[in-house]
Amino acid sequence: MGQYILFICLILLQAIICFGFKRNNFTRKLFFLLMLAELGLIMGMRSVNVGEDTVNYYNIYLLCAGAGSLSSLSFLHLEYGYLLLNRALAYFSYSPQLLFVVTGFFIAFSTLRFIEKNTGIFWLGVIIYVTIGKFFYDMNALRQALAVAILLFSYPFIIKRKFIPFILITVTASFIHTSALFFTIIYFLYPLKLRLTNIFVYGAASVIGLTSFLFAVKYTPYAGYMQSIWWGLNFKPASFMLLMLSVCIFCFNFFCYCVKRKCEPSWENSFEGKEMKFLLFANIFLIEITLLGFIGTIFARLFIYMSVFYMISIPKAVSLLPKRNARALCITVILLMTVIYQSVIIRYRPDWTAVIPYETYLSNPSNIRTKITINSAEFL
Repeated sequence: MGQYILFICLILLQAIICFGFKRNNFTRKLFFLLMLAELGLIMGMRSVNVGEDTVNYYNIYLLCAGAGSLSSLSFLHLEYGYLLLNRALAYFSYSPQLLFVVTGFFIAFSTLRFIEKNTGIFWLGVIIYVTIGKFFYDMNALRQALAVAILLFSYPFIIKRKFIPFILITVTASFIHTSALFFTIIYFLYPLKLRLTNIFVYGAASVIGLTSFLFAVKYTPYAGYMQSIWWGLNFKPASFMLLMLSVCIFCFNFFCYCVKRKCEPSWENSFEGKEMKFLLFANIFLIEITLLGFIGTIFARLFIYMSVFYMISIPKAVSLLPKRNARALCITVILLMTVIYQSVIIRYRPDWTAVIPYETYLSNPSNIRTKITINSAEFL
């Protein structure tokens, strides 16, 4: 817990140094580089004992490095793109730590670039990335984290309505983790108008689509989920806490949207107004996925794809408030709420990601869990 709180304080301190006295492109780039170095190093230098699935990726890298051909690894039921990445890196080093370093810096760069280009309050987006749990998840589910990092490059094409480059990036991400194809539905949220009828129709359509997904899973390599702990009724306090957080974030974003629309009626049809409506629909979708999580915790995997929009929607919503004191108060409440949320998870459900306590691979290189569980449903 102490490591988590300390890291949050360090980010806030650096934000104050970079933005508290003077704000320009130099301080923005400086903060970007500082965060890239820190986030990249934390993910890249982590021990094999940090992250529930890290040991599996460690062992898979060794298998790819020693295999005669990738076809001999078909029993792993992993995407070809991910196996190819492991094989390519193995030409440079037999140590799996290279995989963590390369993917760690790529994920950090993609995430920071996404936040920096799409919000005015850069530092707040970075804080949310850490406190909402996405950063910890990136040190656990490496394949999906890598797929999400690739998908973030498609965001401009959603806004600019360029389907071809969007779908090309989505398909590329699916070579790392097939579930990335789920992100395709996001493209069709942008044109929708924020009306009650649209929300109802969209909600019904998405529920039907996600329900169909339940039955389609058994025909994919992820069929093992159907018999695993990822399925079944899940009415644990943590699920209710996640639902409450999702609802609170939507209500806050919607409130800020209404305030801005009341102050400037023409703003709703501007580029920024349309983008905010899109992000509100994304928030609604997150609530639906959270509700579906009560019948299967596998939906937490889908939640990760959509949660990236929190990193830009919350800072955007704050910036819509006209009064400086109101913005400061909202930022304080958001920081407290998200820090407490993640602190509760670390305290009571440390097994979710197994990131805290954190240690580097240099701290105890001999303490490596070598049990291979690559065929378990929990890993897929």
